[in-house]
Amino acid sequence: MTVRTGTRFNYMLIFLTGIISLAACAVPAPVQEMSNARQSLQAAKAARAEVYANQKYQQASKVMQEATRQLESGDYLQARDLALEAKQLATSARQQALNKYKK
Repeated sequence: MTVRTGTRFNYMLIFLTGIISLAACAVPAPVQEMSNARQSLQAAKAARAEVYANQKYQQASKVMQEATRQLESGDYLQARDLALEAKQLATSARQQALNKYKK
């Protein structure tokens, strides 16, 4: 049985569409988000958030640890979300520590 050129083209088009769809689903590792969160935690520590905003600082640290676990397990979407949350908590802890330190 011979496959006509038009049919061959259709099969090729379906195949390429499938490959492109699979490539679009790939989620890159949240390298920048993880780095930003780590830097925010370091800045909070430098502002003595462990002393002046301990609860928030500890929460940021725990969220960052979970982000790291998710990254290592390959769940990049969850790791990204957690890294963003950790950054926000660390930034808040830093600001809280600076405000208390100034008083």
